[in-house]
Amino acid sequence: MTGTVISMADKPPAVGHVVAGLYLRSLRQGLGISGTMAARLIRASAAKISRMETGRSPLRQQDVRKLLLHYNVGHRATLDAMHKLIETPESQRHHTSDLGPGWAERLRVCEQEATPTRIYTNCVIPRGLRTPRYHSHVQRSQHSDADTIEKYQIPANRDDQAATLIMDESVLHRTVASRPVMAEQLRYLYSAVRSRELRVRIVLMESGVLGPAGITTELSLDGMNPFLVAESYYVSYFNGSIGENLSRGLDALEAAAASPSDSAALIGRALTNFSAEGSA
Repeated sequence: MTGTVISMADKPPAVGHVVAGLYLRSLRQGLGISGTMAARLIRASAAKISRMETGRSPLRQQDVRKLLLHYNVGHRATLDAMHKLIETPESQRHHTSDLGPGWAERLRVCEQEATPTRIYTNCVIPRGLRTPRYHSHVQRSQHSDADTIEKYQIPANRDDQAATLIMDESVLHRTVASRPVMAEQLRYLYSAVRSRELRVRIVLMESGVLGPAGITTELSLDGMNPFLVAESYYVSYFNGSIGENLSRGLDALEAAAASPSDSAALIGRALTNFSAEGSA
């Protein structure tokens, strides 16, 4: 994990405020509105807007509503979803689920505004690494919304260091699409590994080490502890002690995984198998 830990009265910001703040920043910047201009709307300083947009300053419902309306987000359901992210009880300060309208866009923003450091999957290839045909099959099987994909790219670290994909070996052999589509997907993944755009560590099935169900992404935001996103049939965000426990789980999975070179060889072997079967 990377980044310098900051002190906020000895506890990190509420993770729902981090998600909502990053979404607000993305909207503001997309419209070309300066922090100073946004600050005038809520009678605050540009510095406070900056802190709000990373969750360092608590978000107030009335301020968020004013900003969203100014950013042309007036859909009642979306406003309610943002309200739920902000108004989480203290017991859920470091764990919140985002189920409301716009959840996919807020997830996309988090993955763009923060830096993915590690991604773990034991089900399917993560979105940012899928070929279009593979992704279409996954979406159909999961009954996902059609507009939540095709916007993602290989998650490159902002320090020019590749993110690490920790993947259960079973993913390489799970046929979620036709064999030619599987071969195409594995070829793309193998190419990303060979070109060093991505580091991959395969957790062998024989290791007996199991990770959380679904896809878990560890995200690093400048000057803050990493926070984590868990995707299954909905999206949950974690930081604080819960996030630290999840990160330690990723540490254990990475420690048990095959070496980068052996992992690349496993992907190559799976690619060869699907390619041979597809041409048969």
